[in-house]
Amino acid sequence: MSHKPETELTYFEGLAIRWIADQDFKPSRLKLFKALAAVLNELELRRTNSAYHTQGTVRVPGWLSETEEALLPYVRDPIGTALKLGIRRLGEIASKFMTIDEMMDVANEAAAKCGDPAVRGRIVDRQWDGLRDRNGNCRIA
Repeated sequence: MSHKPETELTYFEGLAIRWIADQDFKPSRLKLFKALAAVLNELELRRTNSAYHTQGTVRVPGWLSETEEALLPYVRDPIGTALKLGIRRLGEIASKFMTIDEMMDVANEAAAKCGDPAVRGRIVDRQWDGLRDRNGNCRIA
């Protein structure tokens, strides 16, 4: 009986294994739940940490150009804005393989995972407003 020596995978062999594993990746309710809960956790952490609170400013209509208005949320809170866009993108992805009711069930579970479920649920509501599911139904917050 011969014993094969253990060999380390080369970089390309490891890359090939990861590529094959990615081919088997299927979207699922559990994956959506985990991703949504993680993003909500980060947003809530930022919200409760006083270092991230920004001072409100008075905005005069017409003072800023359309481009400046679009940039303003990123200037005030770039990470928080990016996290909210991540929630929107998760909703867009989920809408391709789930119905609105299924998406909202996942959102409610993720909101209730920890922290303040009402605040977390409202964040998802705002970001998922207007999404259409795979059946063409529209989410209205």
